[in-house]
Amino acid sequence: MWKYLAESVRGTSHVSGNIDCQDVCRAQTVGDYLVVVAADGAGSASHAALGATTACESILRSAEKQLGGPGDLSEIVIRAWVSVAHTDVEQAAVEKNVSPRELACTLLLAVLGPNNSAFAQIGDGVIVARENDQLTHVFWPSNGEYQNTTYFLCEDQYAENLRVEIRPPVQEAALLTDGLQMLALKFAEQVVHAPFFLPMFKALRAAEDFSALAGPLRAFLDSPQVNARTDDDKTLVLATRVTDGAAV
Repeated sequence: MWKYLAESVRGTSHVSGNIDCQDVCRAQTVGDYLVVVAADGAGSASHAALGATTACESILRSAEKQLGGPGDLSEIVIRAWVSVAHTDVEQAAVEKNVSPRELACTLLLAVLGPNNSAFAQIGDGVIVARENDQLTHVFWPSNGEYQNTTYFLCEDQYAENLRVEIRPPVQEAALLTDGLQMLALKFAEQVVHAPFFLPMFKALRAAEDFSALAGPLRAFLDSPQVNARTDDDKTLVLATRVTDGAAV
């Protein structure tokens, strides 16, 4: 059992430019698992939000097929889900009569189960996990060949840039797109900035109705103190494990 929140908020640069939010996130329980996925549409892509939405919904469909019945989590399984998402993005581009590059997006995925966890990432953003009471990043944000570039699901070589790990069960997890990286990470030391996460995890653990925290989370993501640090779209997904009615 899990308590979880998943919110995406439009950045101030998109508000001033009258551009829709190009971040998308989803969180859904499937059997004994919580599947959380986030995608950040590239600002240079004309159909970035469509690409991000297509990727997230494709992953959830694959998870429902795999986890709704018999089957184990493995790197092969996760790579197969991402392969299907890549194909679905390409098909969406065909339907729009544009290059797949116009649907470019990054991808963050966590599949949290009772016996193991699976994580996958293409591009920047970060997945954070709490294991043995320590907050650590699963993968460090991945940038491309040049500054301010990254890797995308739509690319022909996406599989080369896909990182996958299978780990033991985790107590808590967070996914965030690159709009929050400067607040959530210490780049000089390449570590997680724990004070960013700890109050939010504490509130989520204590909440009887965790869905009531969705509004406050959106307000925080769109607050002056956050917007002063970033003008990009911002996505944050938080999940905490619940055992016998109490958060771990």
